[in-house]
Amino acid sequence: MRLLAISFTLLALSACNLVRETPVSHVVHKGEQASLFRPKAGPVWVAADRDTAHVVNASLIGGDTARLGALEKTGKAFPAEPGTVVRVLEESFNERQVRLTSGRYAGKEGWVPYEWLRPERRY
Repeated sequence: MRLLAISFTLLALSACNLVRETPVSHVVHKGEQASLFRPKAGPVWVAADRDTAHVVNASLIGGDTARLGALEKTGKAFPAEPGTVVRVLEESFNERQVRLTSGRYAGKEGWVPYEWLRPERRY
């Protein structure tokens, strides 16, 4: 019975890495460097906190530019250029807290969806 449990554990551990990561499929994690990306044209909106990240995303999906402008005016979000280099500070299920290390907002921190980050080329 014990041998069966050990065998199952080894099999499960070896199956964890069946998908080969590529620059496109890699999900950026805490401590890694990446660049900001958005599938659609325009700036990458960075939210001041996780709750605002959800509001930013909903505003982008709904095309609510007035709401984005209000968030920028109150300091709750800012538009960064695609390609801006960031360092991932923290992570939640869907978002990453980042510090911008290049561009106009270098030194600022905020939250973006993890899909908006492209890892450094490591492959």
